[in-house]
Parts: sequence; structure tokens; C-alpha cells
Amino acid sequence: RSYLIEEERPAEAFRLFAQFLGGGGSGLVITRTNPKRVRQGHDLPAERVLWLTDREGSEEETIAPSLERIVYEIEDFMTKQSRGAVLLDGIEYLVSNNSFDAVLKFVRRLLDAISESHYAFIISLGPATLKDLELKVLERDMDVRRVPSS
Repeated sequence: RSYLIEEERPAEAFRLFAQFLGGGGSGLVITRTNPKRVRQGHDLPAERVLWLTDREGSEEETIAPSLERIVYEIEDFMTKQSRGAVLLDGIEYLVSNNSFDAVLKFVRRLLDAISESHYAFIISLGPATLKDLELKVLERDMDVRRVPSS
């Protein structure tokens, strides 16, 4: 149960995330948006909201764009509850700080871990932020939902 939500803003991804957690389980959000704004804009049942940023000294819990660190956080989170959802908003930021190939390996590693669990994995992505070929490679491995731009 892995979803690639192609949308300009992550509204549908947050809606789907909340829907998965409606029946219980735990939630982890990793987002480029300041968590304070995320909580104000969405009624989130998430246990943790991590701000994907290089900024240090924030009142919010932050995580740097280090792929290994993010994998560790997600896998560690998943060991604490038997079911739930993980939302990742900021693939474009990860690509700009790493490389597409590194991010693809990272996503595939997470997809493998998720496939052996009772978790949903949701990626929100602005489709225009990646090259066509890169987008198609990601689309092959996940259920795709396209949200028309308004």
C-alpha cells in the first residue's frame, strides 16, 4: 500500500494520510512545510511531524535531508507500532540535496520495508519538479493518484 500523489500542494496526501489513521495506528509525517503550518492546515492524527530542513535550532522537530537518517527514523517508527501510515512530502528537496538515483534507491528500500508491514506509505510530489523519465520510474513502483491543478 504505497501511493504517489501527484499534486501541486500536498492536500490530497494529507487527506489520504488522515483516512488511513482513522481506523487506528500511528502516523509519521516528514514534510518541507513548517509543522506548525501543517497542524494548522490539516487535522492530523500524526504522532510525529518532522520538518525536512537544514535549519537547526527550531522549536519544531527537524530532520536533515540525509537519506540514511530518514530511513532510520521511518524504520524505527514502524517498529514501535504494528500499523499506521508514513507521509513523505519533499522528494524534490531530497533530490536537490542528493541525486535522483540515490533518492530512488531510498524510496525502493522504504517500499520494501512497507510491503512487509501494515503501514501505508504516501509520497506527495509536484509532478513538474522531476524530469519525465524520473517521474515514470517512481510511478512504476507505486499506486499513482493525480490531482488536477486548479
